[in-house]
Amino acid sequence: MRAVQVAMVLTLVTVTMCLAQEKALVRQGNERYDEKNYEKSAELYRQALAKGGGYLPAKFNLGNANYRMKNWEGAISSYRGVAVRSEYSEKVQAAASYNLGNVEMNQKKYDEAIRAYQESLLKNPKNEQTRYNLALAMQMRQEQQKKKQQDQQDKNQKDDDKKDKGAPKENDKKQSDRNKNKNQKKDGNEENKQSQEPAKLSKEDMRRLLQAVAKQEKDAKKRIDKKKQKAQKAAPTDKDW
Repeated sequence: MRAVQVAMVLTLVTVTMCLAQEKALVRQGNERYDEKNYEKSAELYRQALAKGGGYLPAKFNLGNANYRMKNWEGAISSYRGVAVRSEYSEKVQAAASYNLGNVEMNQKKYDEAIRAYQESLLKNPKNEQTRYNLALAMQMRQEQQKKKQQDQQDKNQKDDDKKDKGAPKENDKKQSDRNKNKNQKKDGNEENKQSQEPAKLSKEDMRRLLQAVAKQEKDAKKRIDKKKQKAQKAAPTDKDW
């Protein structure tokens, strides 16, 4: 019985000593972090985690150090490790998910960012910054999709142009027949109708149109830049341990 008690006491002492060492390493890491020595702070956080206790501040702050160094994979691993642990408070899980969303935003992975912000809001629905970043991620995803569609259309057009340029010339009659067939439309029993050529814009109309489009693009860019400046996606949420 006495041997069991001694063993329990020794175990308790060992655990207490390990926790004290972890806390000391985290404090040192925080000091290096505040000095913007993120590489050294990350090393100290890893040393704390190597003690085996899984000390929460070491995990979370390691993610922040990796974020600052743009080590996205390392940051994702740390934040995700905190976000999925049910033994941590919902506030801590929400902060980890929020930071995870910021990492994905920096990589322009908007689908992943949206999921992370949504998970954060489930844990902390009153966080307006998370709600704002979620809306921004949705907008950026929409613009990304539009750009991909436009790029694909441009590629298809270039491919078509190359095919037309490399195609062998046909005699005038065959070429005329092909052009005629392309412009005809069939609609039930109605007679085929020749497609009409669109009206041409005057130089003045074209100038006004280009000015209007340029103004729309400029206004849209200003709105996006303003939102990007407001969003705090350039810095992770730091915990005051």
